[in-house]
Amino acid sequence: MRGQRTEWQSTSAQEHKCTRAAENREQERENRGLVARGSWLVAHFLQPPSTSHQSPIYPLFAICYLLFTIPYTLSPIPYLYAFYEPGISANALSRASGGSGGLSSKNAWLNPALAGLSEKVVEVHTNYRKFFLGMPYEKDIPGYIAPDISEKNVSLFVPVEGLSGGVSFSDVSLTNTYSQSVYALYLAKSLKDVIYTTDFEDIYLGLSLKYVSISYEPDEYTREFFAKYSSNKGALTGDFGVLYKRDSFGAGVSVKNFIPSNIGIYENVGIPAKILMGVSKKMSNFNIQLDALFDNSRRNYDIMPSIELHLFKVSWRAGLGLSKITTGFGISWGDLDMDFAFVYPYRMEGNFLDAVVGLSYRM
Repeated sequence: MRGQRTEWQSTSAQEHKCTRAAENREQERENRGLVARGSWLVAHFLQPPSTSHQSPIYPLFAICYLLFTIPYTLSPIPYLYAFYEPGISANALSRASGGSGGLSSKNAWLNPALAGLSEKVVEVHTNYRKFFLGMPYEKDIPGYIAPDISEKNVSLFVPVEGLSGGVSFSDVSLTNTYSQSVYALYLAKSLKDVIYTTDFEDIYLGLSLKYVSISYEPDEYTREFFAKYSSNKGALTGDFGVLYKRDSFGAGVSVKNFIPSNIGIYENVGIPAKILMGVSKKMSNFNIQLDALFDNSRRNYDIMPSIELHLFKVSWRAGLGLSKITTGFGISWGDLDMDFAFVYPYRMEGNFLDAVVGLSYRM
């Protein structure tokens, strides 16, 4: 009986190894397919046009796709499935987190090329977000922890010798439990004097280098674990973006976290890469936007349409995502803007929402 059990265990282990090997081969074929498609796009769009003028925006968008495949195919470490990166503005949150093709530097967190829109003025933006506002605190439940989660961020963009430079700091924290900070450096430039464009269009390239830091607050249950493995970890990553602007129309693509990184404390865990695409159009008294997000850590996506209506000197906004409904408004007094956003995660049970306020000033 013992010999039969040993033989069965050996056969089971071999079958498990074969299954894992087959899954790895399938994953490698899929990864090579992604790189091949990206390489074909770059080669196709970079070849000289045979007849009419071809807009330079196409090869730049193709390069964004190829950059998106880099961490997906070259990083040997798994991705962090539940990863929230702080830094988004109230302006973007009121549009269902869209704005990668918008025409405002407030949303440079979505697309670093948007920082190029501040090439002539100094801009300061700050935002504060309170999560799960209105969630009841069940004091009578032993071990219940009220989700006291908040986020704050501030950014500064300055024109520097034909470039737009900027810095930002973002932080999200769960009181007495966990915090995550992001320090970012932005560079963006208009290509109007570098490559051919018409008088009505412009193209911006943007890059942000980010240092992501996480920190856990040990308690009586985790103190021994964090004493052994450390309660802090940091990693360097970056975003790359392209913005095409023609009159009141904008189209953008950005690749977030294209530099492979390891943010795990106990084991190797990568920050997931994401690709965002968006278009926007400004009308006489309203604006429309459409954004799409693909996250390669969970192979999931999101579609975020939104609208902004200018009425009674107030910008009223609303957006819809696959997991949230958002609304908000913005008020301007000369060079000062104030934005408010309310995010309702309708896939979660309970009558609560996130409330966000943002301030922007142009000098």
